[in-house]
Parts: sequence; structure tokens; C-alpha cells
Amino acid sequence: MVTMKSDTPSESPSSPKPKSKSGLMRLLLAGLVGGVVIVVGGLLIVTSSWFVSGTILPMAGGTINSTMEASRVSGLFSSTLQVNDFRLTPNEEETLVKVKELSAGYDLMEIIGGRIVASDLFVNQPEVELVVKSDGSLNIDPILEALSGPQPESGPPNVDLQRLKIDDGVIRIRVEGKDSDSSQYEVSGLSAEIDRLANGADMKVTLGGNLVVRMTDAGQTSELQASLNESATVTWDDSLVPVSFEAAMALLVGQVTGVFSEFANNRVELTGTLSNDQLNPLSVKISDGDEPLGTLSVTG
Repeated sequence: MVTMKSDTPSESPSSPKPKSKSGLMRLLLAGLVGGVVIVVGGLLIVTSSWFVSGTILPMAGGTINSTMEASRVSGLFSSTLQVNDFRLTPNEEETLVKVKELSAGYDLMEIIGGRIVASDLFVNQPEVELVVKSDGSLNIDPILEALSGPQPESGPPNVDLQRLKIDDGVIRIRVEGKDSDSSQYEVSGLSAEIDRLANGADMKVTLGGNLVVRMTDAGQTSELQASLNESATVTWDDSLVPVSFEAAMALLVGQVTGVFSEFANNRVELTGTLSNDQLNPLSVKISDGDEPLGTLSVTG
């Protein structure tokens, strides 16, 4: 028998082929791009207005027994902060603070490092209302209660705030008495400018507004309206404690009714300097139009 041999070499069993280097690079590149997308997307979510308004503000408010709200917050982690329609309401109380618009430029890295550095802080239409109830409680009590616990030990605040402007503000104190008796003290149309608040620096303040005092006693309401203007210089030490204060204030009474009628057209001027716990001096001048009524001077 003749055995026929084939001239075709026999095929060896197949072995696994090595992975392509280009495929591995594509895999690494895809992982890198995916990581970047996740990080950037996370930052966009965390810094978005709806996340700040819907998550960060409620969490911050909860730490002081309050509700914090805003229609828009932007620039929280950049160098320019913008807040619109901000409200701070202590739990189960009337709203304490409203702000139509707030903007500021600030240094985030300085703040992270423990130093508050900001400039061009603008507050438009802020409204602060403090309510004193007939039982002596205040609408700010929930916040004071939250802050009354042990506080971490820390040094004095390190602050450098330049150029603060307040436009069309309202500060109101409402005192509720028994029955229908009540009184209200309000400064409206408040405008103020502060030139630098910083450790070891002089701070210059100018402000103006309209003062309204309204009192209801035994069903009779009395009201006093006056214009208010003030300028002051405050010197802070390195611990941000005031060491001297120099102020000049003028109060011109306009419309009056009820028990305030005798103060019509009165003008009150106050000047004084406080330095090293000494008055040098404090002077109060009262006049009826152009006619002086009296002067009080205090030193010591």
C-alpha cells in the first residue's frame, strides 16, 4: 500500500491574538473624557442657580432655625456673586430680611483661607423688620436660639470689605402692645455708603433716609415724620473692635400729628467723638426752625 502525503503544511491550533495598542488607548481616552464630563457636569449642577436655591440655601437656613429662599443665585464659586429676591424667615415667625438684589465681587481663595475679602458690595431694596410681641418675644428668637450653643474657638475675624452701597432700604421695628396699642419705628428710603471695613483701618459711613414714628395708644394714633442724615468715621483695631467713633447727625422734623404736634419744624443736630472710652464731647442742639431751643453737651 502506498501512502500519499500531502505537500500542504498542516495548520497549527489557533492562538489568541494580542490586543491592539490603539484599542487600549481609545479605552483610556474614553475613561478620561468620561471623568472630565462627570466632574464638569457635577460642578455645573453644584453651581447652578436651581441647585443653590433648592439645596444649599435650605440647608444653610436649617442651621439657624430659618428658611432661606432666593429666586436666583449665581457666581457662588466664582469671583462675582449675584443674588435676587432673597428672603430669610425664622421658623414660624414673620420674615426678618428681604433683599431685592445683592451683588459683590470677592476673592474665593482668601475666604477659603479664612480672610473675608470683598469689594463693590451692592444691596438694592433691603428690608429688615424686627417684631417685638406683646409677650416680649422677638421674631429673631429662633435664630438667637440656634446661635446660643457652644461656639468653636476662633480668633478675631479678618475682614477687608471695600465699597459697600445700600439703595432704597427699609429698617422697621414694630412693637405690639396689649389690645390694639402698638408702635412702629421705621427708616425708609435708606441710602448708605461705607468706604472700607477692615482690621486696623478707618471706616467712613454716610447715610440718609426718612424716619417715621407711629404710635397707637387707647385708639389714638400719633405720627412723626422726619428726614435723617448722618456721617461717621469709625476706627477699628486689629481685632476689629472699634476704638474711636466720630459722628454728625441731623434730624429735621416734618409732618406731625397727635402727641408729636409740639415737635413740628424742630431740628435736632448731634455731634460727638468717642475715643478711648472718652466723649470729647457729645453735643445735642435743638431748634424750632431758625430759633435755638436748647443745647446739651456731655464730656467725660
